Amino acid sequence: MIREMEPHEHEVVARLLLRANEEHLAVFPPAVAEGYRRELVDVQNRLRVADVYVAVAHDVIVGTVTLIEDSGHDAHPWPPGGSVLRLLAVDPTERGGGLGERLVGRCLAEAARRRRRFVGLHTAPAMATAKRLYERLGFERAPQHDFVPGAHYAGSADPSEEAWGEAYLLHFHSS
Repeated sequence: MIREMEPHEHEVVARLLLRANEEHLAVFPPAVAEGYRRELVDVQNRLRVADVYVAVAHDVIVGTVTLIEDSGHDAHPWPPGGSVLRLLAVDPTERGGGLGERLVGRCLAEAARRRRRFVGLHTAPAMATAKRLYERLGFERAPQHDFVPGAHYAGSADPSEEAWGEAYLLHFHSS
């Protein structure tokens, strides 16, 4: 079952986000990893501008995703009229069963219902499984919206650092 997170569940969701991202945090540069870790656990603050959805199996939260309804509320610049998908996470013991796809599908359905023009997201090269999922669902690379993680998460970046915060967009077609 996928539903909106209940306010008292924010700590459970934060722990899930950390557990599901351990492998990525281990390979990110230390300053980026620390900034991303802070962002992951700040679930309650995201509720001001976003909906947080959870996947529940046997009364346990096993997945989550955040949908920022208005792309203007994301920390990264996007065109107006869209929504932004953030922080998709599935418990490592639950991966491979389509749960990530169902969570993303919930966000896409909600954005379409709200008549958003597109859904944007950022991912990293290390998140190969997520990238394959997004591409399978119709998201396309949008390098003009990439960002430099060191500058974003650590406040500074080596001038040679690449913009490896990879942007993807899925446009909705107007009828």
